[in-house]
Amino acid sequence: AHVVLIGAGGLGSWIGLGLALMGIKALTVIDPDHFDRTNAPRQLMFGPDIGVSKAHALARNLQPHMTNPGSVRAIAAPFTRTLISPAGVSVLIVGIDNNRGRLEAATWGRVHAIPVVFAMLSRDGLRVQAFLQRPNLASLSCVLPDLEVDVAMPCAAASMASCMLAASHGLQLTIAALSDDISVPTWRETSLDGTTERTGTPQARTSCPACRGCART
Repeated sequence: AHVVLIGAGGLGSWIGLGLALMGIKALTVIDPDHFDRTNAPRQLMFGPDIGVSKAHALARNLQPHMTNPGSVRAIAAPFTRTLISPAGVSVLIVGIDNNRGRLEAATWGRVHAIPVVFAMLSRDGLRVQAFLQRPNLASLSCVLPDLEVDVAMPCAAASMASCMLAASHGLQLTIAALSDDISVPTWRETSLDGTTERTGTPQARTSCPACRGCART
């Protein structure tokens, strides 16, 4: 399988570690940012990584954990500028904090009929949402129709616990996508304090503009 991971921070770095340990043979990490000291409490980074491209540092840090012979490729650029070919891509995973990037990834997945897994944190870092957008089924816009395109929610309050929780849900949905296990609910929402636990498989909305736009493409 070839998995493309957008985001090498608090969510993406731990999802990447899980994928490496699971035996993924081809992983591409995409992130235009660089590590700084504030990332240290919740991301897979080391002292020498400060100031270094997140994508390149994470690719280097994941390589020793690959349980199968394979490669980790790094791209230090925004996803929309990478010109990633959909050929051979098994799953796209999105672990970023801005809605524009999420929606662009959702559209790319719909156009190319590739499953997309989203791992997301609430602004206070206490609630996790994960969604598997399967080809030709409900899209991210169907599930979260009120996402504001230009809003980003960097979560300085995110803890290692919340990042790990989001990563675990993201990995579960990735496994479901890779194995084409349709019994797994595509939506999960969980809170660290245990007050929220929701699962389900949302249905596509006929009024969803994103779905209609992809259908015309």
